[in-house]
Amino acid sequence: MADGKKKSPKPKVRYMVFGCGSIGYNVIEELLKETEDIIVIDSDEKRVEDLKDHKYQAVVHDMEDKKLFFELPIPEIIFVLSSSKEANMNAVALAKRCHPQAFCIARAVDLFSVDTLVEAGADVVLYPQQVVARSAVNHMKRLIAARSAQQLYSLLEGMTGTL
Repeated sequence: MADGKKKSPKPKVRYMVFGCGSIGYNVIEELLKETEDIIVIDSDEKRVEDLKDHKYQAVVHDMEDKKLFFELPIPEIIFVLSSSKEANMNAVALAKRCHPQAFCIARAVDLFSVDTLVEAGADVVLYPQQVVARSAVNHMKRLIAARSAQQLYSLLEGMTGTL
């Protein structure tokens, strides 16, 4: 540099979350159990103000604007969680172009957009309805296994003598 000043490295952030509706907010709540190193980007000014009032680091911005990625710190992990199919696809493609090293998790608003989001660069695609269905079935299986174990324990406990 001609003036002898060193350019400071661009800051980094652990998580960058695009879209803070009900899914985005719940993801943020889970991430906060690990770290506060989170930036939330949403286009809804009221929502961002509410987040700031609760001490979250939040920015009002269109997640499809390329300038956004140059203004914010470099993310390790990006969540793209809006309810807009097009916005999510565009944001994933833009995020991976600007930060190819970042791990990208995207929300699919329908089953048809899962493959498109992967093609756009998402490392993981979540379809919320499918996530809930799998979780419900897994909880049911654990409940059945726990009941069966309890019944077996009760049966064995009532036995006397040697086996």
